[in-house]
Amino acid sequence: MKQIKTIYLFLVALATLTSCLGAGDDETILYDDAVITDFSLGTMNRYIDGEKTTFKGSNYLFHIDAINHQIYNTDSLPTGTDVAHVICNISTMNNGVAYLLNEKRDSITYINPTDSLDFSKPRSIVVYPSSGVGYNEYIVQVNVHKQEAEEMVWTRMSDVAFPEEVATPAGLKQYLGKSTVEEYGISTDNKLMVLKKDQATWEQDLADDAEDAAFLPTQNVALVSYPLFLSDSTDYVLMAGASDANSKRAMVWRKIVDYSKAAPKSQWTLIERNDNDIYNLPILENLTLVKYDDGILAFGGDYYKIYKSRDNGITWKEFTDFGMPAEFKHTDIKHITIKTDADNYIWLYCDYGSSKEVWRGRINRLGWALR
Repeated sequence: MKQIKTIYLFLVALATLTSCLGAGDDETILYDDAVITDFSLGTMNRYIDGEKTTFKGSNYLFHIDAINHQIYNTDSLPTGTDVAHVICNISTMNNGVAYLLNEKRDSITYINPTDSLDFSKPRSIVVYPSSGVGYNEYIVQVNVHKQEAEEMVWTRMSDVAFPEEVATPAGLKQYLGKSTVEEYGISTDNKLMVLKKDQATWEQDLADDAEDAAFLPTQNVALVSYPLFLSDSTDYVLMAGASDANSKRAMVWRKIVDYSKAAPKSQWTLIERNDNDIYNLPILENLTLVKYDDGILAFGGDYYKIYKSRDNGITWKEFTDFGMPAEFKHTDIKHITIKTDADNYIWLYCDYGSSKEVWRGRINRLGWALR
């Protein structure tokens, strides 16, 4: 670095002399600032399965740690990004000059805005002030994801116990689940029942429109509850299943449960749909609903198809971003329990009759957010 500094000082002196000779009485001000104030990437190339695409590298913010002299991006670039050929934009304070230090640390190269640089590993950028007094070395780390963002990775889990089954209360044929202040079930005579907090007995839960009550589901019924967006005391409860009144599609109902003081009474509302709409939820045996990522997933039938609603149960589309694990035994499954957890995992507790297995899966990007 001493040799490099000597060369730089000579260049600064030459530039200063030239400036003085041509400037007459104008005073040339030199500064001691060797500071990078901004670092960004230009257009980036990405290669997936041999196909090239481009994206704006400037969309990915780089942080400058002025104390430790480190530059890095916390939002990693997508997988397949070519970081061996990078055009970057560097801004410095008071006309400081940035150079790329080679890996042997014995020479520097002026960084031209049109030069392609290799950031496949951390690189050192040396900044000299206009005065030529001192310098600062920055370590630049360009982070790239090693996983596809939307890929679901399933892992077979060992030594994991099945969740304890909830005993079906007396008078019910199916226990559906619960919200913050209510529990739900189907009675032996096919009535929708509710057990409210601080009450000891189940009572019939009613629809807001008596004419729609015939469409309440009684078979292959599933329920999911989750906090209503932007409300700290309201649950959105979604229920779906088969009804004797309509054999063409699953009947989907919702209930807004506000448990704040003096909240109005909540009742079930049918989400009305045209029977011929292509985005209806089909009738699925052993239906399960889970809240995951940005929507509701519906599992059931032979489990070859998964359906997703991004609008709280109004429309349902076949979900193709991921499926069940490759080793999942579709034809042998007897019973399956599907749950999610706070770490964005989906858990599959599979009972094949003669054997059992547990799978855990998560979309990669949902794991990145937790790191």
